[in-house]
Amino acid sequence: LVQWQEHLGEEFETVAEVGACLIASDLAPVPPSAMSMNGADFGSLLVQWQEHLGEEFETVKYTPLRMQSSSLAVRDQVDRFLAFKGRPSDGEAGLGSHQGSGQGSVVGHTAASCLSVARREALRRVLLALSTWSRRLGFNPDFAQLCTAMAALPMSERYVFLFSMALYKRLGMEDYYVKHNGWLEQDVADVLRDVESLWPSLVKAFRALGCTCRLRELIERLLTTMLAEGLCRPERASSEFLPLLHRLIIGSKSLKDSLADRRWILRHVVVCTLCRHHALFESAGNADLLGEACNDFHRNMR
Repeated sequence: LVQWQEHLGEEFETVAEVGACLIASDLAPVPPSAMSMNGADFGSLLVQWQEHLGEEFETVKYTPLRMQSSSLAVRDQVDRFLAFKGRPSDGEAGLGSHQGSGQGSVVGHTAASCLSVARREALRRVLLALSTWSRRLGFNPDFAQLCTAMAALPMSERYVFLFSMALYKRLGMEDYYVKHNGWLEQDVADVLRDVESLWPSLVKAFRALGCTCRLRELIERLLTTMLAEGLCRPERASSEFLPLLHRLIIGSKSLKDSLADRRWILRHVVVCTLCRHHALFESAGNADLLGEACNDFHRNMR
């Protein structure tokens, strides 16, 4: 199928079909756990997402971008991200595992290594194509978390690319990854304010132990990875990540709406997720236990 698509080139992508989104490894029936969300099968979800995203979904052709060459530095960063073999220890899995060097976080590496060889190769092509689509973005380890989670779902690499690209544009993620214009700090402050308003005891638990900065860091990681960091393992993709992805896509606003608050849906989901796990943080009696609670939160996020 890949050979046929490469040979047909752009002609192949002039018409979008859900049936064409399946790759060889996906042709067998998908288990109900991966195919359903509130009774709707996965194919119907793809149609719904594509209809919601509209023309933006088809404005970029994946195949030509996949054929272009990325820089050696980007290819090296992507290969490092995908080549990680081990599993993180308890102290590495959650907050504080992020590496600002562009090599990605431990969780992202491990989740990618859990994918099949074919899916990992497809993810590599997607990440390189995204770096070609936006040279300013290049390879971003936080955004790669989202792509890794999508790659664990039963969709083609073309759809992984298109949905990732569409969310990047619709949620204005370049404010986080490229522009560094203060919006990330503002969004963190907005989430913290809303969490304190809805569940003050959660913020109080961090503040009482002098760990408010840790809560801010936790919120920042949830925003920049679009919550995918804790949900990107293949075994959690359908049960946990699929509902999240659905909310982010359906809740995203058209680029034609110039007055839209682009990341309202992302902040809202982060607030709800933190409040849902309030007891985990409130039960911590000291800073070390609170750190363990943050790691447990990443491993068991719902």
